[in-house]
Amino acid sequence: MRRRLIVTGILLLLCPGLGAADHELVETWINLDRGTVEFRKLVVVGISADRETRNRFEDKFVTRLRVRNYEAVTSHSLVSDLAVVENRQSLIDSIDEARIDGVISVRVTRLEGSRKEEEWSAAWRTSLDAGTTLRSLIDESLPHTGEKAPRLGVEIALWDTRTEKCVWAGRTGTYKLKALRKGAGDIVALIIDQLELAKLL
Repeated sequence: MRRRLIVTGILLLLCPGLGAADHELVETWINLDRGTVEFRKLVVVGISADRETRNRFEDKFVTRLRVRNYEAVTSHSLVSDLAVVENRQSLIDSIDEARIDGVISVRVTRLEGSRKEEEWSAAWRTSLDAGTTLRSLIDESLPHTGEKAPRLGVEIALWDTRTEKCVWAGRTGTYKLKALRKGAGDIVALIIDQLELAKLL
């Protein structure tokens, strides 16, 4: 059985100048059996039916990674629409062909109706425990993930393409769509800080 560590509760991992309700990780997870990982070439995959949100997160991640001297590329420069099933395999093939060693996925999750954050947390943990793959994550998310729900959350994961395993994951608090788009840069900065603290970047 894969060993894992989940940190629960509100983490005080805030961007400078922001209040506790603005941008935070409410849970993080790390694969303790990840072995030695070193990433130099990364692709960022936004998993959202809302193209603007997808592109904004991917662009901001790639900009910050390149400043840190990583070779980084957006998935939307490789595949325009992940809602098209054929494009998903095309993306996986492009990752293999380019010898990408790491993938950062940013999945927008809907909390609609009576779905509570506790239910989201349980589903997120179950997916991690089951050893989900990047491809299965995309398949189960699209085209259903979108902007119509009143509350949205973000799940971020770092994948080692050599083992196809998730090595780190985290999830945010909840947002309305406008606030999520506006805060994308701050959320990205927060995630990169955490990946650096975990010595994964």
